[in-house]
Amino acid sequence: MAIQFIIEDGTGLDDATAYVDLTVADQYLENSDRKTAWRAFSSKERQAALIQGADYIDQTFRRRYKGQRFSSDQRLEWPRIEVFDELGAEYPAAVEEGVRARLSMLRRLGD
Repeated sequence: MAIQFIIEDGTGLDDATAYVDLTVADQYLENSDRKTAWRAFSSKERQAALIQGADYIDQTFRRRYKGQRFSSDQRLEWPRIEVFDELGAEYPAAVEEGVRARLSMLRRLGD
């Protein structure tokens, strides 16, 4: 059975498999030196890469994450609550910052 490509929407989905959709990933990688390689993959292959990337990042960095998971039932490690910036302000569910960090990590993993 193929894994479905389900984007985390910031509510702590129990079946999310990726942090970003293809449009966001495509736009992000368009400004990188990896864009030619990324474009060569089919949509299904890019979705699979985003799923694998989310799994890898969560497995690798799970113990370093600050705060707590938004929901005890969520599949992915983000969104999180009680995550604060360097000035002490709480990130709202810390989704956007997590997405940017994960895209950056995915780009580096391809090197």
